[in-house]
Amino acid sequence: MEEEKEFHSENDNQEKVKSDADRSDKNEDNLTLGKVILGSKPLGFYFALIKFPIIFVVVVEVIYFLSQKSFDYVWIFDLIAFGYVAALLAKKHQLGYKEIVIGGGLTGLFIGLFSAIFKLIYFGKLYYFFNLISEPAITVLVGIFFGIAVGYVLFNILHTNKKINKETPSSDEGSPVKRDKERG
Repeated sequence: MEEEKEFHSENDNQEKVKSDADRSDKNEDNLTLGKVILGSKPLGFYFALIKFPIIFVVVVEVIYFLSQKSFDYVWIFDLIAFGYVAALLAKKHQLGYKEIVIGGGLTGLFIGLFSAIFKLIYFGKLYYFFNLISEPAITVLVGIFFGIAVGYVLFNILHTNKKINKETPSSDEGSPVKRDKERG
């Protein structure tokens, strides 16, 4: 009987080692980029959401610069992209300020980075290398603050609409037929 106990204990130890190895494999799977959670959504959700606005803004800014030879009004396109991302997150996905800040920040980061890379390549001056840090940092801040502003306005509008819908009687309540049924 003692031999059986020893045999079982060795097998139990082997199973424990295997389960520890399985856990470490699962932990490695959790470290992939698509499973990183920011706010209440995975990072892949944000990348899928901001892909179109970033591509749109970068293409429009490059075309605008090549036609005007100036970056004077390209910030308008940035604000449109930040507003679009904030509106999608607030209205369509019904997420909070934390997700709007993350979405606006990531959008600003990539728009600023692509814009700085374009300027570095186009102008070829060494001092544009410093734009690789400063321009994304500035556009991240603008994206965050503009996203918060758009989110605030949308949340107030949505909250007001919900309040109005709750206070407004349905079409049956005010009808003469229903009032006659209540009286008699």
